[in-house]
Amino acid sequence: MGLDLGAIQALHQRRVEGGRGFGWKPALGVNKVRFLPYSTKYWDGVIQDIAGKIYAHYQVGPQKSYVVCPKTLGKEHRCPVCEYIDVLRGSKGDPKADAAAKTIRMSARYFFNIIDLKDESTVKRGIQIFECGSEVYTQLLKNVSNPTCGDIFDLENGRNVEIIKTVPNDDKGRTTYDVTVDFTTTSIKSKLPEDFLVQIAKLEASLKRPESFETIDNILHGIVDTTDDGADGPDEQPAAGAPAPAHASEAAPKAMPTSAQPKALACFGKLFSNKAEKCILCPAATKEKCKAEFLK
Repeated sequence: MGLDLGAIQALHQRRVEGGRGFGWKPALGVNKVRFLPYSTKYWDGVIQDIAGKIYAHYQVGPQKSYVVCPKTLGKEHRCPVCEYIDVLRGSKGDPKADAAAKTIRMSARYFFNIIDLKDESTVKRGIQIFECGSEVYTQLLKNVSNPTCGDIFDLENGRNVEIIKTVPNDDKGRTTYDVTVDFTTTSIKSKLPEDFLVQIAKLEASLKRPESFETIDNILHGIVDTTDDGADGPDEQPAAGAPAPAHASEAAPKAMPTSAQPKALACFGKLFSNKAEKCILCPAATKEKCKAEFLK
């Protein structure tokens, strides 16, 4: 019994250095990488984007959980977090509601396969998954859409990319990235692992799918116990969590046993509207008390 210190040290080293297990992260300063197709469908000529993509919410509910937005699967899918954000934004003139809405807003997250070209040791790590926000994605997309750039993913005649990461005054919330594509074409074949197609396919397989509407709604209210899955929010994400809303579900919920109800809703007495779905679906007794508190 006891800890395997060697395994723990190896785990820590992977966490520090990056790698497929935890994802590659740009180091401060200049990073030289080679972007590879995010899907093996590239070789069938059918991919219509440069990255895998999901929509996510951070700092959700009392436990400040990470949630994949159901709208990842299409705009027609309902998301309790998005609906709660609409309620918060409807509370015009309330700075706390505005801040809470910003904290849990939907963020697009993009996933790339890359090879870190820093040195021989980073190349030997093979293909790593790089998760980023819209800043890197938008800059890279702009370059790739330029007809003179060509196909940067081409294994024989692709292009290396330089990512410069800057963190002014060690404030992660102000992190910026500058992306530059090297217009000199080069081959990456000699640096690819033998099973590179298998490694490339792992990106799509690893993308987290959304939970059900009911499960996400319970996370939003702190009704279910969740643990952080290790997902890091975007650098610019505010640290404060959003208040828990009145209960919402796809149909009017049955009264929950006392033990299952949140002890206190942070929006109680602060947000109220007869037209808001969150308030309409809130249990009648709670709604009346909330209204009375709100009107004081």
